[in-house]
Amino acid sequence: MKKTYQLMKNAVSAKERKTSGEPMDVTQTDGYREAMEDIEKARITKYGSLKDFFAEMSVPQTLKR
Repeated sequence: MKKTYQLMKNAVSAKERKTSGEPMDVTQTDGYREAMEDIEKARITKYGSLKDFFAEMSVPQTLKR
């Protein structure tokens, strides 16, 4: 209980961001434009599986099925 109280005490409240009601056009964001540029300039890497990706990133695979 003490740990839970400490976590709650240190929590910061977040305000909900108001939108105009219209859906956001993701193609107009900087992140989208950067991603498209990465694709155009072949700055992407494809992996055969998630296991291959984890191995490349040196992420320990502790989840067992």
